[in-house]
Amino acid sequence: MTEPPAFPTAQELVAAWKFYGGSTAFMRLRWSIRAPVSSAIFVIDSAIDYTSPQQPYYSPSHPGGVHPIASEPATHPPVSSMRLTVMELDRWADNWDMAHGEHEPLFCSQEFDEDNLLVRCCGQGRPGPGPHLDIPASTQPFIMVNDIIEAVHPWLLGLEDKIRMARGLPDGPLKKGFEIYVSPVGSVALGIVDTRIYSPSNLERWWKDMAALAAYKLEMKAAAAGKGLTRAGEEKPGARLGGLIRCYAMQQDL
Repeated sequence: MTEPPAFPTAQELVAAWKFYGGSTAFMRLRWSIRAPVSSAIFVIDSAIDYTSPQQPYYSPSHPGGVHPIASEPATHPPVSSMRLTVMELDRWADNWDMAHGEHEPLFCSQEFDEDNLLVRCCGQGRPGPGPHLDIPASTQPFIMVNDIIEAVHPWLLGLEDKIRMARGLPDGPLKKGFEIYVSPVGSVALGIVDTRIYSPSNLERWWKDMAALAAYKLEMKAAAAGKGLTRAGEEKPGARLGGLIRCYAMQQDL
């Protein structure tokens, strides 16, 4: 009997300075942080065409009630386990410090600890460290798209108020009328996109950049396999993704 291939953990890749991120299957997700989950997650038909039709991830019309990408690897390269954090909450304390650090004590009551670290200002306590979530592979030797969704969506719902507080600095919590999306790039820290900062035109540009990045990944895979893949007339990924593109270019096994 052939043993299934052994995949590294996400932390092992990071320790070896190897970049990993969302697979092209994961990049097809349009995932908002809201309930119920049945109406929060959709899947576009093509990762490289951000205007392609989309279907609900959960639907009675899908075999087993979930979209076929459920069993595909969530990351490239595949990993056997990962520890996820939320980038916005990882940075919350530092961003809070920047927002409150220059307030005048005459106008805003401040408290400092024994190391002169600002711990309270304007009636708000300094945020603590961001939480993390450990995700193991389930029925496959690698973490599937469904493993991520089933574990992470309820976790993010429980963190929504904190995410909105962090996103809203320095003006107060991000209002409920603004949608919050999970960035489909995927990594050790989940990125967050919201419709206050990203207007409809900017959000469209964001999805367009994601499609360009997905196409780049497919080009690299095709090149590694000795196959050509062209995208005549398509724009190169936006400048905002330049660093990510360079990381992928440096990865030998993409």
